[in-house]
Amino acid sequence: MHFLEDSRECDKCGKILDRACLHAFCCAPAESTIGHYRVCDAILPLVHLADTSACAEVLGLIPSAPALCPADIFSATAVPGCRAALDIGIMSPDATGAGTDCCRAIFEKKCKDYSKYRQELADDQVEYIPLAFSSYGRIHPTSLAILENIARRAALRHGYRDHQVLLRRTLKNVSVAIWERAAALVDCCLPEMSGDGAEIIRRWR
Repeated sequence: MHFLEDSRECDKCGKILDRACLHAFCCAPAESTIGHYRVCDAILPLVHLADTSACAEVLGLIPSAPALCPADIFSATAVPGCRAALDIGIMSPDATGAGTDCCRAIFEKKCKDYSKYRQELADDQVEYIPLAFSSYGRIHPTSLAILENIARRAALRHGYRDHQVLLRRTLKNVSVAIWERAAALVDCCLPEMSGDGAEIIRRWR
């Protein structure tokens, strides 16, 4: 789908904004961060079902770098056998370093970024686990397996027979959050409208 008749300068960063606005998925850091937290908010309810003490944005897990936040969501019991620092990552296929599989690229980048802290985390019995998504909603297989394990734990804890119901609901909510993020990124990079077009948009909103 084309949002523009011709490529033009991005209002956000000054780089080239293509007709389909694919550039927007690699721009607008404020909107990208807001979208990131929406994805976190979509996953947290499932983790809470498995572990009522789970919380978001936990600092101080790495003694040598206490300001770092390896856990968008931290849980002591949701992931069987470990205390888990779940770190959400979203990457566009058009991003630098995305290669042929942006899910794998962001998963491996997250692992590499925290590789030097893994021993410190392990000493405190914390496992660092990336939850990696593409900017179009595809999930990394390992991340999907982690969410399924959490759904199993949640179903067992609450007496549900089918953990897939919990997993599907969570993935649906994640998909909505990712596409809301995508819409916000595109909207931020598009040129401001004026005249009749701006009035139409104002009424829709």
